[in-house]
Amino acid sequence: MTPHTPTALAVAAGARLSDVERAWRTGRAVEVPIGAAWDVTRVTRTIGAVALHRLRARGTALGLVLDVPPRATVEFLAPPGCSASWPPLTGTRCVASGVMR
Repeated sequence: MTPHTPTALAVAAGARLSDVERAWRTGRAVEVPIGAAWDVTRVTRTIGAVALHRLRARGTALGLVLDVPPRATVEFLAPPGCSASWPPLTGTRCVASGVMR
C-alpha cells in the first residue's frame, strides 16, 4: 500500500484498513472520517463545474475532487481547519466533522 492509493488515503483519514478492504472488495462504499486529514468543501454541481474549469484554465494543481451524483454536488478535499474560515456562500458548505462515503 503506497501513501497515494485510495486505500492509504482512507486509512490516513482514520478509516480502518479491514473495513476499507472489506467494503471495496464487495463493491460497497466505506465511511471515511472528515476533519482529521481533510475538511470537505461541498458545492453544487454548477458551481463545481465552473470552479474546476477556472482552476484548470489557470493551471492550478488540484487535489482530490469527488463528483457525488446522489447529492448533486462536487466535493473538494481541503486542508483540515479550512471550514473555520469558510464564508457563508450560497450553494457551498465546508464540513469539518462527520463521515463521507
